[in-house]
Amino acid sequence: MKTKRISLLALGLLALIVLPFIAGCGAKTNDIVEVSYVEKKEIDGSTMRVYAFQVKNFIDNRMIWGELEEFSRMQTYKPGDNTVIYFFEKKEAIPDLTKTGINLTEECKKSCIAGFWKYPDGTQVFTPFPFS
Repeated sequence: MKTKRISLLALGLLALIVLPFIAGCGAKTNDIVEVSYVEKKEIDGSTMRVYAFQVKNFIDNRMIWGELEEFSRMQTYKPGDNTVIYFFEKKEAIPDLTKTGINLTEECKKSCIAGFWKYPDGTQVFTPFPFS
């Protein structure tokens, strides 16, 4: 009887340790915050959208790249338009896109951890460390 009670107690303790780990495996680990955005009408009537996001708690691993790519695909997009998304780890590295538009300084490029481009024909490109 005592052995059974110890076994059940050990099983319960194991569940308390393992279940939070399993539940957390699919959780998103990074807080993504929009810091700058600009939208510009082109001569041909299409729209160019440029976003800059800060990725708080950035950890360079395989999970983050899938998360950022998925996040990028959810941003505003219409066929025939251009969308550019830049991700930065540090907020102070993010340019004011209303002043720079798509043109980033060399300093900003060094701080960019990922980029996503969606072209008018629907082609999508996600690249970790695009300026390295």
